[in-house]
Amino acid sequence: MRDIVGAARMRALTGRSWWLLATGGIGVCVLAAAGYATTVTDLPPQEATDGLVGLWFTLLLFSALFAGNVTARDHATGTIARTVLTAGGRDRALAAGLRVSVEIGVVYGLVAAALGAATPWVLLPAAGVDVAWTDSTWAVVLGVFVVTAVAAPWGALLGWLVRSQVATIGILVVQMLLTDELVQRLAPGVGKFGLSMAMASIYGDGRDDLLAVPAAAAVIAVWLAVAAVGAVLLVRRRDVL
Repeated sequence: MRDIVGAARMRALTGRSWWLLATGGIGVCVLAAAGYATTVTDLPPQEATDGLVGLWFTLLLFSALFAGNVTARDHATGTIARTVLTAGGRDRALAAGLRVSVEIGVVYGLVAAALGAATPWVLLPAAGVDVAWTDSTWAVVLGVFVVTAVAAPWGALLGWLVRSQVATIGILVVQMLLTDELVQRLAPGVGKFGLSMAMASIYGDGRDDLLAVPAAAAVIAVWLAVAAVGAVLLVRRRDVL
């Protein structure tokens, strides 16, 4: 199994997508933080501190895109067929890929949490605002790590379900940037059960119409479980090509 996982890691790092998505995501977060920093003088220091940390949740999209692109690419290039043969079965190949997606998520999560924690100490003093680091800030740091880490397995599972790089990327972008937010605005009672809205509860978005953290964690688990069952059934029943 170790060799299978190692091969999956090597495939994930093949090409330029791993560093393009990472640097692109970090760049987007930096720009968002710089823009937010122009408004912090009008905010209480604690809100400004937590807000700057929380902006790094944006990396969850890039975490999901990277993992989803890796698994969808395996199908698009036919690599999945060789992977199944060398792994000794479809379930083992799926398990190895899922493990690598978790590793991707953890790396992205650590980057998001670390850079998010550092951001207030860089930008707030420059704006003449004191850093107000409290227990709620630690909760935001942890939440940013969790949602960014969880996003990668979600993207990987979607890649196995869709089997197309373009479609996987398109679905992830539309879901996380448009659909979930739109449903939340039009029907908050329904929208709060969307994956992105549940993640917003975890990193402390602050909106009143979101789920409590324990309920949001349960909703995320359900989304992942349904996707995992679908991916397993599809991989077992359909041709790997």
